[in-house]
Amino acid sequence: MIPAPGNDSSDRTRIVVVMNSSEGAESIVGILRGSTDLEIVGTPIGVSAGLAWLQKISANIVLVENGPDLVSFTRQAHKICPAVGILLLSHANDQSGAQQIVDALTVGAFDFAPVLSGGESVTPLLLSKIRCFSIKQYSRMAQGGQPTLSRTPSSAPVLPTVSKSKLSECEAILIGVSTGGPEALMEFLPGFDSSFPVPIVIVLHMPKEFTGAMAASLDRKSNLHVVEAQDCAEISVGTAYLAQGGRHCLLERGLDKILRLRLGDGPPENGCRPAVDVLFRSAALALGNRAVGVGLT
Repeated sequence: MIPAPGNDSSDRTRIVVVMNSSEGAESIVGILRGSTDLEIVGTPIGVSAGLAWLQKISANIVLVENGPDLVSFTRQAHKICPAVGILLLSHANDQSGAQQIVDALTVGAFDFAPVLSGGESVTPLLLSKIRCFSIKQYSRMAQGGQPTLSRTPSSAPVLPTVSKSKLSECEAILIGVSTGGPEALMEFLPGFDSSFPVPIVIVLHMPKEFTGAMAASLDRKSNLHVVEAQDCAEISVGTAYLAQGGRHCLLERGLDKILRLRLGDGPPENGCRPAVDVLFRSAALALGNRAVGVGLT
């Protein structure tokens, strides 16, 4: 286990790595080694040891491997350190653990990264998610806010006010969700009323094993009906459609004038499939100025 540095350590982002084995911890440490803005302050093995470690050391971010106690760990870690960011790590094809990942996101984890057994190609992804949370945390502090991730039932998100006349001109709202987006989406989507008069289509950068569970979780939390997008599905009001992982999601208006979703297997764009750029371009062709695009990150 890497010992905690002294109080005179730098202001680098302090990270605790909680893995299920020492080999896994060494792998993640290897990915992070050499990043001068990051400081690994502990590598406890197992979530019980991870919670004990958090009680005796301050950390900005916890990287934790998927496992059966992931949801409980997320809840307890936030009780110990309300401001800590929890970044979940999993195998890219971890279908059996997808529900645990989604449930942990629901109770306050910041994001997740399918990086285990992924080789060197996962390094930019993991580093970008770590730095995204660091920017978010320090931005809150600079603005004088409380850098906390804890949620209360009364803390509903504040949505922009849009006139009924503007909504009547809109046929779809398109939302792209990138790094740090799962947390934002969990807060943002439940703010819509069930009577919201415009269909919503969401592209979330998440592997195919996870999007079905994510849609079901959002459906339970939201007034809107949330479903995973299906090819040729007609979009309707009161519903939000989450793009399937691994497939591009497009909007298409047929000869019958009905607006439908289409799923495609074209090449990734900017390393992503689905990619929100593909959805936005298709909406521009199908709807022109009768659509609204939103980015969450």
